[in-house]
Amino acid sequence: MNTHGLDLTNWAIVISIAVAMGLVLIRLRLPSMVAFIIAGVVLGPTGFGFVKNLGAVNVLAEIGVLMLLFLAGMKLSVANFIRVLPKVALAVALQVAGAVGVAFALSGLLGWSPHASLLFGFMLAMSSTAVALNILDELGEAETRVGQLTIGLMIAQDIAVVPMLIIVEGFGAPTLDVFGIGFRILIALGALAAIIYAFRRDQLLHLPWIDRLKGRDDILALLTLMACFAAAALSGVLGLSPAYGAFAIGLVVGNTSIRNEIKRVATPIQSILVVMFFLSVGLLIDLSYVRENLVLVLGAAFGSILFKTALNIASLRASRIAPAKAYQVGLATAQIGEFSFILAGAGLSGAVLDNADYRLAIAVIAATLVMSPIWMVLARRIQRGANESLRAVRIGLRALRPGRAPNTTETDSTKSD
Repeated sequence: MNTHGLDLTNWAIVISIAVAMGLVLIRLRLPSMVAFIIAGVVLGPTGFGFVKNLGAVNVLAEIGVLMLLFLAGMKLSVANFIRVLPKVALAVALQVAGAVGVAFALSGLLGWSPHASLLFGFMLAMSSTAVALNILDELGEAETRVGQLTIGLMIAQDIAVVPMLIIVEGFGAPTLDVFGIGFRILIALGALAAIIYAFRRDQLLHLPWIDRLKGRDDILALLTLMACFAAAALSGVLGLSPAYGAFAIGLVVGNTSIRNEIKRVATPIQSILVVMFFLSVGLLIDLSYVRENLVLVLGAAFGSILFKTALNIASLRASRIAPAKAYQVGLATAQIGEFSFILAGAGLSGAVLDNADYRLAIAVIAATLVMSPIWMVLARRIQRGANESLRAVRIGLRALRPGRAPNTTETDSTKSD
C-alpha cells in the first residue's frame, strides 16, 4: 500500500508539473504539443527523473492515439473522403515510394540492411495525425477544405500503416509468409471499402434504442470507450492494427443519429489522452544520447522535415491538388508520425533494428514533432513575405508602363495562404 501511495503521489506531482510547464510554455506562444513534449523531456528519466517507469504513460499514450483516430473517423465525411480518395491515395503511394527510395539510397552510407532500409522508409513516409490535426485546430483550419484534405491524407496514411506493420512483423518470423501478409491486407482494405460503400451518401444509421441515449452523457461516454476499444481489440486479434479498428468503428459511429452527442462526450476524454501522448514522446527522448549525437539528431530531423515538405508538396501536386492547398497540407504533414514509434518498436522486437538505430529513430521522430509546428509557422510567414514582395514588384512594374498609374489596391491570387 505504501508503494502504491508513493506511486500515486509521484504521478500527481508529475502531472501537476507537466500541466504547469505546459501552460507557461503555451503562454510563451509555443504550440501546445511542443510545450508538453518539452515537459516530458524535462520530467523524464534522463531529465530530472520524476518518471522512471514509462510503462503506464505509454499505455495511456497509445489509448490517446486510438481515441484520436476514433474521433478522426467520426469527423470524416464519407462522401468528401470518397471525393478526395483517388488523390490522397496516389499522394500517399508517391510519398511511401519516395521515402523508401531515399532510405535505400542512404543504406550503403549508413550500413542498413534491406529490411532496415524498408522500415526506415516506412517510418519516414508517415506523418503525425495528432500533430497535423492539432496544428489545424490551433490555426482554425480544421473545418476548411485544406483541413479536410489534410484529414483525408492522414487517414490514407493510417490505412497504409496496416500493411506496413504486417510486413515489418513478418520480418521477425523464421520465413516470410507472403500469402498470410497479403490475406490480412485484403481483409483490412475489404472491410474499409465495405464501410465506405455503405455510407457513401452520408446517410445516417438509425437504431431504435440509440435515440433513447440522448442526454445520458455518462452512458454515452462508456459506450464510446467500449466501442473504440472493442473494435481496436478485434482488429488486433485479427492481426491488423488496433488503430485501424478504432478508425473504422469511428467511421460507423460518425454516421449514426447521435453522432453529435457522442462527439461532445468523447472530445474531453480524447484531449486528456492526447496530452499524455505528447508527454510520452518527451519521456521517450534519451537526453544523454541526444547530447552525444546532437549534430546527427538535429541534422537528421531538419533534413527529414525539409525532405518531407518537398515530397508531400510534390506528391500532392502530382495528384492535381492546387498549389496553395498542396503547400499548406505539405507543411502541416512535414513531421514523422506517431505510428513510426510503433513501427520502430516492431522493428526492434523483430531484430530488424539494433539498439543504436532504435534510439536514433526515436530521437529523430520526437525532434520532428517538436520542430514541425515551428517550421509551419515560419514557412507560412516566409510565404506571406514573398507574396507581399511579389505584389510590390508587380505594382512597381505596372507603374513603369506608359499611361498606367500604380494600383495599390491590386490583389494577387497568391496572397492568401
